[in-house]
Amino acid sequence: MQVLPCLWRPRFHFSTNRLVLRGDNADQRLRPLGRELGLIDGRRWEIHCRKQAAIAAEQRRLNAVRLKASDPAAAAVEAETGAPIKGSITLAELLRRPGFHSADLARHGLADPQLPRDVAEAAEIAIKYSGYLARQQQQIEQVRKQQHRPIPPGIDYAAIASLSREAREKLSQVQPLSLGQASRVPGVSPADVTALLLWLELQRQQERQRQSPTTAGAAAH
Repeated sequence: MQVLPCLWRPRFHFSTNRLVLRGDNADQRLRPLGRELGLIDGRRWEIHCRKQAAIAAEQRRLNAVRLKASDPAAAAVEAETGAPIKGSITLAELLRRPGFHSADLARHGLADPQLPRDVAEAAEIAIKYSGYLARQQQQIEQVRKQQHRPIPPGIDYAAIASLSREAREKLSQVQPLSLGQASRVPGVSPADVTALLLWLELQRQQERQRQSPTTAGAAAH
């Protein structure tokens, strides 16, 4: 049996990134790791790659196919979602409407009813959460690049209003030495880490502003 090449590679994330580390995508995240460790044989790997290819193909279709206001299914979809279709709308945009799901697409003749349920649902979830996932991925990359950034000792975390209450308590107890260490403290969310990074940046800018007049005066003398 020919083993299909699979271009998807796992990415490592901080454990608190709940949108990325979801139960429904555990297979997508962990099976490639199992393959690299020799725990997944060729047959199972081929099944995995075919499934991921099917999910990607369905996502492309949902983003490309448009439902026109003049199409037979449009009136029923408008009545069901309570929102009008002005001109046309992609099926992906339709899925982003509250209460509308991949099963509804199939029911209205807008999706292949023979498409495996797990493939249809995975494509739907990826589309519904695409904006949130992109934002969280940006936060992950931002923190990853700054994970070795030192944190000054003695910070009064209780005074940082942008942190959650739990994060203020946990960080006060641990007093992490770097941003990466702070991101691994239980109870500290990615949003908290981003808020801490922004606070550190603000403190650095304020420190530069305080030093600027002194530096300028010293240069004049």
